[in-house]
Amino acid sequence: RDDELDRVGLGGWKALGEKTRLRIQTDGWQDQDDSGLRGEVGITRQDLLWDRGDIGLALFTIDGSYSDGEGLRLSATKGFDKAFLSLGYEMAQYDQKGFLGSQSTLAHQFLYGNLDLELGKGWSLSLLGNRQFGDELDAYTLGFLLQLRF
Repeated sequence: RDDELDRVGLGGWKALGEKTRLRIQTDGWQDQDDSGLRGEVGITRQDLLWDRGDIGLALFTIDGSYSDGEGLRLSATKGFDKAFLSLGYEMAQYDQKGFLGSQSTLAHQFLYGNLDLELGKGWSLSLLGNRQFGDELDAYTLGFLLQLRF
């Protein structure tokens, strides 16, 4: 009852040709105080600019507890022999619920990158970095994840 979060999501894709996919995803959540929704539609093209990779474009909308808004995401991936690279850029505009000041609408931008490396014998290393900036936002994140699969 208290401190409980229920979430449900649904997603799928449809081929629009041999190398193009249309993706749709939605999810909703509810806790003891509030609820929210998120939806996304995107298109991805494989091997457009390089082999073993894709370029994507997605539009999304979010209705949360404290803000709602819409955004656009550009993404690119590239597979290598023992590595996988993901890069992206996202821009969104959020309306702050219940806020009447001059900062009631905020524009945010997000740059991100991930490099996943296969180290052998079940080991892998993921390196990540991102930069968030815009109205009232200026942050960096660097991280890593070392995994052993057995």
